[in-house]
Amino acid sequence: GWKFNEYEMRGVPVRLEIGPRDMENGVCVLVSRITGEKKVVEQANLVEEIQNMLTQVQSDMLERARTFMSDNFYSVDTLDEMKELMENKRGFTLAGWCGSEACEDKVREVTGATSRNIPFQPAEEKHTCLACGEKAKNTVVFARAY
Repeated sequence: GWKFNEYEMRGVPVRLEIGPRDMENGVCVLVSRITGEKKVVEQANLVEEIQNMLTQVQSDMLERARTFMSDNFYSVDTLDEMKELMENKRGFTLAGWCGSEACEDKVREVTGATSRNIPFQPAEEKHTCLACGEKAKNTVVFARAY
């Protein structure tokens, strides 16, 4: 069991289980890290089955990430709004920022969040800095490191 866990923690997406009886029977077991699904496959078809499972794992992981992102993405206008959000939920916040290092430091001090990204095409444009109330130069994604 510890071997399985060790490699799952490292992010190995597909586990191949094969033993002496499997070798005799010409089969092996593939296990998806994402779903835990075990699939007995013929050794002759192993390459194709692994490719199919890797494609499915990638698709499932991408869908999970997109769902997480959409479920945990918020828009805020003030530092107080962001502070309350950060205390009660986890995720990403979209906010305006004037570009001042002092304002970014204030956001970090009050909420624990740091700037993560300045999107090229944000979902919505923010026009005022959440920390000082001045005109925002950028619409920024803020988040905490967990």
